[in-house]
Amino acid sequence: MNIEIFVLFSLYHYHQDLSRRDGYLDFYRQTKNLRRIPLIIISIGNAILVAMIKILEDYQSSIIPLQPWHCLAILTTIEVIIILIILLWYLGKNKSE
Repeated sequence: MNIEIFVLFSLYHYHQDLSRRDGYLDFYRQTKNLRRIPLIIISIGNAILVAMIKILEDYQSSIIPLQPWHCLAILTTIEVIIILIILLWYLGKNKSE
């Protein structure tokens, strides 16, 4: 059992060293936060959306003359545009590396 673990551990480090020499690990570390941004944007957008829908249901006529689904469409469009910009930036960075 210990020999198998040692062999697998050595094999893992060998492949990690190969990846490091190819520059993949540096690229991975540079773009780690960039890959997380779309999920963060969607999470923030959903939190804003829940609060906005609740406010619009309670005070709909006195704040804005929009229906709640109009706000949903506007917020979703803004989220998608921001995510597309970030993903295109990531792809450009990926291509240049």
